[in-house]
Amino acid sequence: MFRRQSSVLLLFLALSACKPLNNELPFATEPLVHVDLDAIRKRGSLVALLDNNSISYFIYKGQTMGYEYELLKRLCTHLKVDLKSKIGFGY
Repeated sequence: MFRRQSSVLLLFLALSACKPLNNELPFATEPLVHVDLDAIRKRGSLVALLDNNSISYFIYKGQTMGYEYELLKRLCTHLKVDLKSKIGFGY
């Protein structure tokens, strides 16, 4: 009997800990930046935030490399804009 009550109490505490403390949504409801493809083309550059690791972006023997970096370069070539990459730490 005691074991069943403690199990129910533990389950209740675990489930109540999963909901947010306030009534605000955990995600943004509207975009923080209002930039579309036309604005990127007009500006002439695409600004990308990349992570410095072996997949996203790295420099090897003075050459910029990385899978995501290469994809962005191809996209910028297709859009005929420049790529401005920024390295993010702890974003």
